[in-house]
Amino acid sequence: MEIYKKYFIIGVIILFFGANVIPCISGNDGNNSKCINDEIKTKNDIIADSPKNANWWPMVRYDVMHTACTIGKGEITIPYKKWAYPSNLNLPIHSTSAIGNINEDNSIEVVFGSSDFYIYAVNGTNGGIIWSYNASLIVTSSPTIGNIDNDPDIEVVIGTYDGNVYALNGATGDEEWIFPTGGLVRSSPALGDINNDTWPDVVIGSSDKNIYALNGSTGEVIWTKKTGAEIHSSPALGDINNDTWLDIVVGSYDEYIYALNGSTGDEIWTKKTNGLIVSSPALSDLNRDGCLDVVIGSSDWNIYALNGQDGTEIWIKTTGGGVGSSPAIGDINNDAWLDVIVGSNDKNIYALNGSTGVELWSPYPTDGWVGSSPALGDINNDGLLEIVVGSYDYNIYALNGSSGKLIWKYKTGWWVISSPALGDIDNDGLVEVVIGSEDGNVYALDETINAPPDKPIITGPHKIRPGIMKQWGFTVNDPSGNLLQLTIIWGDGTSDIISGLKSGTTIYVSHTYWGILGTEFILKAKVKEWPDPDGSYTWNDDFFVLLPRNKEINNTFQLLQNFLQSHPYLFPIIRQLLNL
Repeated sequence: MEIYKKYFIIGVIILFFGANVIPCISGNDGNNSKCINDEIKTKNDIIADSPKNANWWPMVRYDVMHTACTIGKGEITIPYKKWAYPSNLNLPIHSTSAIGNINEDNSIEVVFGSSDFYIYAVNGTNGGIIWSYNASLIVTSSPTIGNIDNDPDIEVVIGTYDGNVYALNGATGDEEWIFPTGGLVRSSPALGDINNDTWPDVVIGSSDKNIYALNGSTGEVIWTKKTGAEIHSSPALGDINNDTWLDIVVGSYDEYIYALNGSTGDEIWTKKTNGLIVSSPALSDLNRDGCLDVVIGSSDWNIYALNGQDGTEIWIKTTGGGVGSSPAIGDINNDAWLDVIVGSNDKNIYALNGSTGVELWSPYPTDGWVGSSPALGDINNDGLLEIVVGSYDYNIYALNGSSGKLIWKYKTGWWVISSPALGDIDNDGLVEVVIGSEDGNVYALDETINAPPDKPIITGPHKIRPGIMKQWGFTVNDPSGNLLQLTIIWGDGTSDIISGLKSGTTIYVSHTYWGILGTEFILKAKVKEWPDPDGSYTWNDDFFVLLPRNKEINNTFQLLQNFLQSHPYLFPIIRQLLNL
């Protein structure tokens, strides 16, 4: 909560993809279908009126069982910033983006919430705004997109800090209904037919300690379940007891994991941990017994794998810090068994055998807490699942699932608490990575395709005396990581060329300007890939250097002198403070 205090002080759905996702979450030749039988899968299909598309990411953890594992494929071997959408005042973005076609325009949209109080829908190809909705307070909940009222339109469902759950028209952002809870809503909604009436319902938690089941069409309450504390965890849906009805699993700040009957909200079982729970559960058949199991983290440093039918322990893995990250489930090492991947506040990323909880490889160390939740997908088209996750060290990581080795990382401007969404945002048949950062941007990362170098950045003085050598810094960067050639055009008829610079380098170059006082020079720089005689240049924005008149150069000192003359009693105080 400290980050929110700081900023105040300073200023889906049931799986769109039906059975298509079973190969991704199953390590047993599709036997997971026993846990969600054909009858329920058929009813789940009514949630999405649009065609099923494995390259969407319609909710916080990809599907209602929260596997965070997509069967879509990408080709990102070196990440390139396709676009970045900034929030107002660059306020943090914790919300995980939803990816899908929300307005029937044959293009893909990206929807997310922000700490600037807005919910945004942007064009997936270029990041251009489609609509925004002012929710009055911070939005850290993640949107879910789906057809919740069986009309032709897709809706966006999301919670906010004003205590409301909103259902918005996907095409326009207009309100369809609003449901008020009694506390801020950080939990993200799940959509599914929990009472077998063939209508999609909405399930979400609130800091008023309640879990709410709402009619998707009207927003009216079906039932509420009171827990002992705030609920920031997001509910997962699945038939954990094989009775052909969807059940609900969610964690609470009261340290309990709750498994509830979807139709009534009655407890099936509860499991006590020794810490508050922010992590959201993931459901899958870890041990091949034909039934869904539950995996979730707790601030007591543990990752819990529980039998879905009765909540008994399958295994517990202790990390070196609190586990607010939510687990992802998929077969990352191609051994036909499901694995569990999760981050910890001990700064590590863990990959565990789903059946035993044993580490597959040594935890991957980052330089910051890992509160972000991993996503799984074959993002580089090598036939294996990769792990994508953010860290408080500002970076987004892509790891080889089989070995845990780094494939690439991409640095943002601040902590990455948001979790990645993997989806085909530009309709090219390949998934991209979309993720928010505390620097106030949502980043869309794609494969680098001979992208030009970034504009060189110049730092240094804008006002100098003639005949005195000064130094300027030139920062060069290439998204492809190629060597670069920098050409500096000083604006006085002279220039310098420096070749073989590494991407990300800042080089400092000295120069002496001569001229009449009052003369202004335009310092320019251009950069291209090297060696590439036919490469195109990228130019910087104009950088002005002035040889000011004496009155201008001394202006600051004159102001200080005038101030002290007007307030002579301050001079001895300043001398005393500075020990002069």
